[in-house]
Amino acid sequence: MGGFKDEGRGSNGQYVARVDPSDVSLILVIILFVVVSPENRTTVSGDNYLRANLIGDFVGYTSIPTFEDFFLVTPSKGGSGQPSNLGVNYAKWMLLERVRFTFDGNECNKIGVSYETFNRQPHFCSSPLWSCLHNQLWNFWEDDENRKKRSQMPLYVIDKRFERINQHPNAGSHSFSIGINEVLNSNLVIEISADDIQYVYQRSPGKILSVTIPKFEALAQFGIATIITKNTGELEASYSLTHHELEKYCACAGAVA
Repeated sequence: MGGFKDEGRGSNGQYVARVDPSDVSLILVIILFVVVSPENRTTVSGDNYLRANLIGDFVGYTSIPTFEDFFLVTPSKGGSGQPSNLGVNYAKWMLLERVRFTFDGNECNKIGVSYETFNRQPHFCSSPLWSCLHNQLWNFWEDDENRKKRSQMPLYVIDKRFERINQHPNAGSHSFSIGINEVLNSNLVIEISADDIQYVYQRSPGKILSVTIPKFEALAQFGIATIITKNTGELEASYSLTHHELEKYCACAGAVA
């Protein structure tokens, strides 16, 4: 469309264009944007022309990790004592199994062991250094730091353990998402209003320039024909060929074999 000229955006926010009347055709493309998500499965465009409904996602080949039996451990900020502000740098967050924690403080070598349990351990005076205090938070952190130095995958720190990690905005200090490095397919139903849609059928004439059938064995069920066609119209088109009088052609082909 050589006669089309973009005049820029007008004061009302719409694009202004000038079209030369000598153009033989003008194609108008309307682009509608709608957003669907698991929280908003059905969306309708502003002019009620398009309606999109998200049915669901198909299951991928990669298993999505579950953390029902894990605790999220985050570092504290500020001074000692009960922290009031948790760390927001997920590079230092860790996921640890629930079995590594003691909730009453009565188990040695678990996170949360109390001073009373440490002090009442059997053979306290003859016990080696760090007795009853193994498997603490810093032990898992140091283990992963050593793995990183050896170019190994960390086991507890979430950073570098998953492909992509995002912190949800305005979702609190305990929320993060893990990206799955796999293409997933979704089932989406799109409905378009057909009030202004017209069915247009265009046909372009053409002719057959040549037909070549190589010799093949008599009574054979398959043969190859090379047919060259030419579009003699003004529209771009594709052609389909129909073979009539099948028995006659098969008899002739068998005769020349």
